[in-house]
Formats: sequence, structure tokens, C-alpha cells
Amino acid sequence: MLVDASTGEIAQQLRYDEFGNILSDSNPGFQPFGFAGGIYEQATGLTRFGARDYDALSLR
Repeated sequence: MLVDASTGEIAQQLRYDEFGNILSDSNPGFQPFGFAGGIYEQATGLTRFGARDYDALSLR
């Protein structure tokens, strides 16, 4: 959940399953951070963790 500090309103709410697949996203593309703090790439569906990318669909 991402809250706007100036208004106190929820700016984005994300829900994931246990493997990092996005179940719901109230504001897609709003910010780049994804599952476990990785950088989520919408175009590929991959989450970058430093030197490696994680694909939640293939669990790799």
C-alpha cells in the first residue's frame, strides 16, 4: 500500500500471491517497485532484484 503523505489517501494498493504474481493493482504503472521491493517491469512482467530478474509466472 502506498499512501500520499500530504493527503493521507491511498495512492496505490497492490496484492500478491505467495510467488509474487500480482492479484490486484489499484493504480498500474504508478510506481516501479514490485514484489519484495524489486523493480517491476510492466512490459516484460519481470521483477529485477539486482543482477537477476524474477519471473513470478515460471517461479524463476
